[in-house]
Amino acid sequence: MSVKLKRMKLSIKILFLTILIMLFCQNSFSAFASQESLTYYARVMENGVAFYQSPTDDDVIFVLPKSYFVELLNTSGDYYYARYIDILGYVKKDEVKAVVGTPSSPFLKNISFRVFVPSGANLRSSPKNSGANNLICSIPFLDSNISYYGEIEGEESISKKGTTWYYCKYYNNNSLYVGYVYAPLCDCVDTITENTEELEYMQGELSFSLTSVQTSTDPMTGMSQTAQTLIIVAISLPCLLFIYLLFKPTMIAETKSESGTKTKRQKKKISRLKKSDYFEFNDDDLN
Repeated sequence: MSVKLKRMKLSIKILFLTILIMLFCQNSFSAFASQESLTYYARVMENGVAFYQSPTDDDVIFVLPKSYFVELLNTSGDYYYARYIDILGYVKKDEVKAVVGTPSSPFLKNISFRVFVPSGANLRSSPKNSGANNLICSIPFLDSNISYYGEIEGEESISKKGTTWYYCKYYNNNSLYVGYVYAPLCDCVDTITENTEELEYMQGELSFSLTSVQTSTDPMTGMSQTAQTLIIVAISLPCLLFIYLLFKPTMIAETKSESGTKTKRQKKKISRLKKSDYFEFNDDDLN
């Protein structure tokens, strides 16, 4: 069998095993991902359901919109640790109901507003206007790069204008700011419609043994980078060792074959040289 043919067969074997290893790795990560991505969603049942910074009645971040959902990540006493859009916090268990399956639109989407007063509005870390310590930045007149998350009752900054503040995110010059804006200084709030998805409600206690607190929406990133690296190394090393042991005899045989062929060629060359080193003379050539 020629060396080229042997190398071709070896390449086909390596390609075949590489495909098998890739499929095995994919199945392994899919198994881990299926465990890590087990999550629950719960519907906000009434108006005035608060989203808390900690599992207490203090530190309300904002009020969740009725009929929408929070993603449940864990449990803490009478509270669920949850995610709403990209904000993490706590919600009371008796104010939400877990559902079967995943809602198609669990959160409000693309709700924005603008500042309409010529003097602009201030973004603050708490829903009150008194004091300068809670000032984050100023939002100029007619700026609408503001994403709405929810509302909260706070300080009445302008007499007889109410106590409603918007909890929002403000984007400006590639910077992101999070805080509260006094609602009477804003307009053009997009219409918030009711979520009418019909989902079955779950019964009994929820199990969070296979869930993990995730700050990313990608299910494959539920595991840490360190865990993913260790899994890849643990899978790759035995496979590489197996490939080496499998093809080592073939490579040795090819080396011996090539060495033997080379030796035969050298012997033939030497033989030809020896034959050309002498001449046969006839008697007539000497006269």
